Amino acid sequence: MTTLFVYNQDSMECVARIEGSTNAYCESMFNDRFGCCDDFAATYSPAFGVDGGLVAGENVEDIDAE
Repeated sequence: MTTLFVYNQDSMECVARIEGSTNAYCESMFNDRFGCCDDFAATYSPAFGVDGGLVAGENVEDIDAE
């Protein structure tokens, strides 16, 4: 299982976790749900707590890509 972390590019706050069996499934779901605007980006390496890493969000949505 692969997890793609979706985050707000301004605040670096994680807003969703997309899980799927392959990167292609995860990225397809990301494009369907968040690809319409430039506010969000995604990573497979969130680096929570590291300088420049993502900030844990309070209302993180769990999304199944399949």
